[in-house]
Amino acid sequence: MALPSETPIKKSPLKIAAFIETFFLVAVIFLPISKALVELGTTTALVLWGIKKIRDRDASLNLPKSILSIWGFFLGIVFLSLTQTEPELLGRGLRGCLKWIQYLAIFLVAADFYSQRDRSLLLTAFTATMAVVTFNGFIQLATGTDWLRQNSLSPGRIVRMTSSLGAPNTLAAFYLFALPISGILFFSKNRYRFYYIVAATLFVTGLILTFSRAACFALVATSIPFLLMRRKFKVFLLLCAAIFLSLFLSQSIRSNYLASLKWTDITIHARFLFWDKAVKLWQQRPFLGYGVNTYHEQIPVIQTPEGPYKGYAHNSYLQMGVELGGVGVFALAAGLGLVIKFGLRERTIVQDFFAVAILSFLIQSFFDNNFYALQPAQLFWIFLGVFLAEPKRLTSQ
Repeated sequence: MALPSETPIKKSPLKIAAFIETFFLVAVIFLPISKALVELGTTTALVLWGIKKIRDRDASLNLPKSILSIWGFFLGIVFLSLTQTEPELLGRGLRGCLKWIQYLAIFLVAADFYSQRDRSLLLTAFTATMAVVTFNGFIQLATGTDWLRQNSLSPGRIVRMTSSLGAPNTLAAFYLFALPISGILFFSKNRYRFYYIVAATLFVTGLILTFSRAACFALVATSIPFLLMRRKFKVFLLLCAAIFLSLFLSQSIRSNYLASLKWTDITIHARFLFWDKAVKLWQQRPFLGYGVNTYHEQIPVIQTPEGPYKGYAHNSYLQMGVELGGVGVFALAAGLGLVIKFGLRERTIVQDFFAVAILSFLIQSFFDNNFYALQPAQLFWIFLGVFLAEPKRLTSQ
């Protein structure tokens, strides 16, 4: 099932490419379920890809040199930040360096590998997994405990579905990819369109039930410009009508997405406390920060309405600013901007859907820990590579 705008794919003379794809599938299928299997899948795929390159005597990457350069620069900043780290925290810093190497390797290998491989199977597997995760979330709401991981519903301002991921905002980050990918598959082949309409309906319902304001606002904010640019006015009006009816008919939705947007809301107030401390830390070392993976050691205990807290900044970019300074944040932004620029050089509807997913994830990251939580981070870097991997588009520019 080839996606629109894609060309015939070369097949590897031996089966090693099939094994690489198999372990990428393992990683994607188990992303919302098992961290251990995700690590196994991605690590094995990377090792097999390296073996394939050695076997084929091919040291090249099917990627623009400018992208390789900017990510090399970013990785250099990550290592340079170790010079700012206290000696007793050097071990944490080195582990942080290894994690960034892993994420960038996943991105580069996915982009290189899927530029020679059909992406449909990977996208279909992820969609099927997210359908299972959504049904699992419905079971959790009905019984109080999910079936896959035995996660219980947490008391709070409102009952929020977490499914196997344990945190509603993390689950919402997965829906930011699941919904656009179901759209990609919808346009890939008429024969299966009904199933992807059902999947998209499930994912919309699941996203709403996470009650993640940042994720919902991010998805709407990125979808509207793409709909208008593609002159999908009927879909745009349908989206606006669905939002209006949801707010009008559901008190819970109206309360969560409108009435709670005020300073006294516990989650908003707490985030401002986290951000204030992170900004003050960043200001003390604005250029190279305190060192990669040392945020938790530098941040003081914060008194929130729920009690003492010492943890994530709930803003990936502020946390990165504390660890890597302004230079590191700039390098990350430049790298992501360049990838998106190359990914959208051919404005197919497939690439537009991918761009909606990626930009939505990046917007949500202003309010959550997406880049610092294993499962959302792995999700992002895998699909960022797949987004860039449209066959025959990439050059040596």
